[in-house]
Amino acid sequence: MHDGDSLGGVGERGALLLEEPELSLHPGIVQALLQMLACVQRKTGKQIFLCTHSPELLQDEGISLDETPLLFPGTEGTEATPAAALYDIRLLLEGGLSLADAVIPMMRPQDAGQLALFADDRVALAYNRSC
Repeated sequence: MHDGDSLGGVGERGALLLEEPELSLHPGIVQALLQMLACVQRKTGKQIFLCTHSPELLQDEGISLDETPLLFPGTEGTEATPAAALYDIRLLLEGGLSLADAVIPMMRPQDAGQLALFADDRVALAYNRSC
């Protein structure tokens, strides 16, 4: 493999976009993923955008609140708000929660229970019993 051939042309200028890179990876690899990406960023100067729902990635101490935008549905499309701008998040972190524990529950879809509407009656009943 030649320098710049992996990760979608790391040697090229521009941004690196990764959507849920932790999927199907061993937890040991996931733990090393952010350090590897930080190394790529330092070597190439690329800006890296990573979308995740992974508590393992969000628990990395190298992630700052300013680097963690939260995406919310808005009236004119999706709105991005830095986690640092949200008082509730800062308060939870000051209380000792990890970034993952503070952010993930806030990002839960409001209507997730409606997924049971697409299931047969047995699945819907099991879902309603567990909630």
